[in-house]
Amino acid sequence: MINLLPDAQKRQLRAARSNVLLVRYIMALVFVVAFLGIAIFATNFILTSLKKEAEADITANQAKVAGFATVQLQANQFRTSLSRAKTLLDNEIDYSKVIIDTARLLPAGTVLDSLALDQTSFGKPIILSLKVAGQNQAVALRNAFMSSPLYSNVSFGTLSTNSDADANMYPYKLNLNVTLNKAAAQ
Repeated sequence: MINLLPDAQKRQLRAARSNVLLVRYIMALVFVVAFLGIAIFATNFILTSLKKEAEADITANQAKVAGFATVQLQANQFRTSLSRAKTLLDNEIDYSKVIIDTARLLPAGTVLDSLALDQTSFGKPIILSLKVAGQNQAVALRNAFMSSPLYSNVSFGTLSTNSDADANMYPYKLNLNVTLNKAAAQ
């Protein structure tokens, strides 16, 4: 086909086609910008409402926490008291346990005459005063104390005759040198 249109009209037709294409691009751009604007507005609206809900939750939780402040204070005081009690119990010395365990070590024919215990008695040499019926009981006593984990460094002290009222049953007085282990009282 032969194009017999004048050049000016051809330019006008090409310009018209370009204008239609540009109008389509501009309209698509307007729709895209409008869509992005709506999306940004919706996202902002949702985030703002979520922020308000979160702030309301934070305020409600802070009110609840304020209600539990006394409980928290009491818990901290109780925790402090427990740590103090643990410290005291760790340093506690059970003298009755030491006396009972010592009494269990005494063989027949021996009697504990005196035993003085205090906090300084542990880990240091002390003297146990005992009354014994004979030499065999004295040796058995020393062996019992030597085999016990409660005492260490067991040795005979002085052995003398007993002049007390029970001298018929226990004719000898014996001083036994021992070191009382700290583990004995715990």
